[in-house]
Amino acid sequence: MKKNILIILVIILFTTGCNCEYNLTIHENEFREEINIIAENQEEITDINYNWKMPTDKEEYNIGGDMETKPNYKSDLYEYKINNNILTFNYNFNKTKYKNSSAVSECYDRLTIENYKNTLIISTGVKANCFEKQPQLNRVTVNITVDREVTFSNSDEINGKTYTWYITRNNYNKKPINLTLSNKEKTEELKKELEEKNNIENKNIENKTDYSLYIFAAILLLAMLIVYFLFNKMKNKNNQMDD
Repeated sequence: MKKNILIILVIILFTTGCNCEYNLTIHENEFREEINIIAENQEEITDINYNWKMPTDKEEYNIGGDMETKPNYKSDLYEYKINNNILTFNYNFNKTKYKNSSAVSECYDRLTIENYKNTLIISTGVKANCFEKQPQLNRVTVNITVDREVTFSNSDEINGKTYTWYITRNNYNKKPINLTLSNKEKTEELKKELEEKNNIENKNIENKTDYSLYIFAAILLLAMLIVYFLFNKMKNKNNQMDD
C-alpha cells in the first residue's frame, strides 16, 4: 500500500513538481493535522486514485510498503478531499497518538513530544527526508498554531500564535522543527481553581466561627441571667431572714 501511495505521489511530482503545506493546530490535548498537496492544475490532482487511503499510524504505513505483507488497519485512516488542484487529508490526534503520525514520519525519522517541568517540548530529526523520497517536491511549509505561550522556537516566521517553517531543497538537510510550549497557563488555571476552592472553604470556616461566637454569646448571656436570678433570690432570702 505504501508503495502504491508513493507511486501516486511521484506521478504528480514528476509532472511539474508540487508544494506541500503542513498545518498542525495544538489545542489542549488535541493535535489537529492537515496536509495540503498543491499541484499546478486540477488535471494533475485528478490523476490520483480516489480509492487510496493512508493509515494515520506510521507502523501500519510502513507495513504497507512491504509487498509480502498487508496492514491490519489497527489505526484509523486519514480523511481525504480534492478541491481544484489541492489534495487535502487530515486527522485529529491526541498528544500520545500524534507521535505515530504517518505524515510526519514520511519526512522525519524522529518526532519527540515530552513534558519537561512546566513546558511541552516538540522536536524532530535534523533532516527532512521527504525531499529525497520525492525528487520533484519543491517546498514544504510547516504551520503550527498553538493555544499557549511559546518559550522557544526555531521557526522562520511568527504570525500571532502561528509558527512557520519554510523547508526547501536548499535547506532540507539541516531543517529540524523545534518548539517549546509553556504549560504556565494550565498551571495558573489550576492555581486559580485551588485558590477559589480555598477561599470557599475559608469562608465556610469563618461562617462556622461566627455562628459559634453567636452560640457562645447566647450561652454566656444565659449564664449571666441565671447568676443574676440566683443572686436576687439569695438576696431576697437574706432580706426575709433579717426581717
